[in-house]
Amino acid sequence: MLVGTMGDVFAERYELVDALAGPPTPLNRVWDARDRVYRVGRLIEDAPEDLAELLGRIPRAGAHLAVPVGCCTDHGTALVVGPLVPGQLLADRMADHEPIDVDNALEITDQVLAALGVLHGVGLVHRALGDRVVVLRAGRRPHVLLGGLGGVAEAAAPGSARGVGPVVGVPGYMSLEAFSGAAPEPVQDLYSVGALLVQMLTGRRPSAGAVARGGAEVPARHRGTPVGDFLSHLLATAASRTPSASAARAELAAVRAALNAQEGPAVRFAAPFVVEDLTPDLPPDWGVGGPLPARVSEHMVRVIRDPEPAGDVPAVPSSGEPAVVGGRRGRRALLVVLACALVAAVVVGARLLL
Repeated sequence: MLVGTMGDVFAERYELVDALAGPPTPLNRVWDARDRVYRVGRLIEDAPEDLAELLGRIPRAGAHLAVPVGCCTDHGTALVVGPLVPGQLLADRMADHEPIDVDNALEITDQVLAALGVLHGVGLVHRALGDRVVVLRAGRRPHVLLGGLGGVAEAAAPGSARGVGPVVGVPGYMSLEAFSGAAPEPVQDLYSVGALLVQMLTGRRPSAGAVARGGAEVPARHRGTPVGDFLSHLLATAASRTPSASAARAELAAVRAALNAQEGPAVRFAAPFVVEDLTPDLPPDWGVGGPLPARVSEHMVRVIRDPEPAGDVPAVPSSGEPAVVGGRRGRRALLVVLACALVAAVVVGARLLL
């Protein structure tokens, strides 16, 4: 994967502003000069020729999908551009290795399955599910947007030949058949959902070597419970795995109903699930309206480096009284305030993985 060179422009429209996330899933903040908004972009080396066509199948109103708004290619490198929203990656949320409570973990899982249902419905397989492509929108309840769509592939037709192809996926989240180079199928994504749920329930990222040991396992505390049974169906071998995202959502709905019957809905979701916006500030020469004019940047540097204006402007009196220049008070102070305002003219955007 490529991080890109800041300042590069694609399709005379998308300019790379700064890096939002590094490898293994590098993401860039992108300035859309046509629509005059910030977006998030992912560079893909040796992108397939039909990538734009595949992405074009995804419904613009796809539930819980970070649907790309553009895809352009330059000498084999594609830039997939999507919306930038306030929030954080699930990977950021899990960085302290703290589990997510069962109710919110199941809610996140349901929303990921809803996104996959849309994707599978148009004949595509995600192939790159993991904690770095699940975006949690800032707020007090789980709201998922599934990114990482630059790696989608056409689902293999039922009964088609199963030749060995390239291994595509995220270590730890790949099913055995995906790891073996099998043709892309929706059930491979469902295994990844199971691995993701195990991570949320335990706080531990799936081991890359788990696939060699037969795959991820149901956490001990959930074995023999409705949640554990649901997980075991997602993590089963391909032939025994839950067959579709819609079937998984139906089973999950039954699991959640059983939990509600045991404890009552008022007890569940009692504590807020607070998601903060972790997107970094804009670089100094970028503002809320896009790139700052060169003359503004130069003025900022001049004022900051040489705050004392030319001429016979008196210094601020030692008594603390403001200086009076040409009958107008505080001109020097105003310059400092303006400089500070310009420096502060950055916005906290949001991150979204593509």
